[in-house]
Amino acid sequence: MIKPLAGYVLVQDEEPRKIGAMDITPDEGEKDKNVIGLVVECGKNTDSKKCPVKKGDKVVYKKYTSNEVEVGEVYRIIEFDNLIALIK
Repeated sequence: MIKPLAGYVLVQDEEPRKIGAMDITPDEGEKDKNVIGLVVECGKNTDSKKCPVKKGDKVVYKKYTSNEVEVGEVYRIIEFDNLIALIK
């Protein structure tokens, strides 16, 4: 298992889709900008930042600000600051 260091979260990508009445599928021009994922693990808080999400949360993050790593499955390691929304 991958355990992110302080200030980072481990996310597994999800396909954009509709949730209830809210359409979270990005427009054609937006597909490369933000991505939706499921938080698998949250690193420890830093001195200045508290982890804004918890395991199991669905989040939107900036696509080009993550590091992809493959250990059986593909995951992304993302800094707290690059998480931009929580999907409920």
